[in-house]
Amino acid sequence: MLLSSPPTLRAPPQARPRLVLSRQSSPLHARFPLKARDGSLKVLASHHSNPVLVSQSSPPPLATSQGLRRDPELGLLSLLFVISVAMGAFFSLAVISLPALRAFRRLAVSVDELSKVVSEEVPGTLSSLKLSGVEINDLTCQLNNLRSIANDCFRIVSVCTVRS
Repeated sequence: MLLSSPPTLRAPPQARPRLVLSRQSSPLHARFPLKARDGSLKVLASHHSNPVLVSQSSPPPLATSQGLRRDPELGLLSLLFVISVAMGAFFSLAVISLPALRAFRRLAVSVDELSKVVSEEVPGTLSSLKLSGVEINDLTCQLNNLRSIANDCFRIVSVCTVRS
């Protein structure tokens, strides 16, 4: 089995802070007490330029004592796992998308049939609507003429009844 080799343990590097004194100009001209990691108090003072205390330390050690291994076999297995998961995702996407592709084909056929029906029926319907509009306009004009004739008749009748 590939995982049967014993885990390799490495001694963690000592995390000693390295203190570096750099000169940077600063608008403040005062004394600043700074505490180092070992607990000692450093006071930096300057008149024209402030030296700044910068602490540089190495990164914390990895948790190798918790059973984490760094073997080439583990790296290869991890890589194979990631590749197999990616391949499984692509395969499942392909399987799921097949019914969707069939549905899109049916939709394309339906849209094509609908466009044929619309191109055959719409021009006739539009001309019928235009004719209906013209007929409604003529009927409205005739009704207005009848109303004006009826109003004239009522005026004549009312004038005749007032004179008699």
